[in-house]
Amino acid sequence: GNRDHVIINVGNKETGIWVENLKNVKIKNLTVEDGAGERGGAVFIRQSDVLIDSVNFHSNTSDNGGAIYIDQYNYSSDDVVHIKKSKFMHNRRYI
Repeated sequence: GNRDHVIINVGNKETGIWVENLKNVKIKNLTVEDGAGERGGAVFIRQSDVLIDSVNFHSNTSDNGGAIYIDQYNYSSDDVVHIKKSKFMHNRRYI
């Protein structure tokens, strides 16, 4: 397998990656699959500056956000989320 690409299988139990009150976060060369959180199946982001690069989001579910949930509570102009070269496949929001 490709050692430069990691697969995180969350097992439909919770949100895969939780990012809160952090700056200069880089999430890169991953697949996040089968996440199932209340806010973002794969990634929850609050008050953070995040770069998501070359990430595959596959089969994540959530009450809010499907694959990614960005919470704008106390949002500031420094809180920026950049997404590039990433794929979203079969993610959904619970209805």
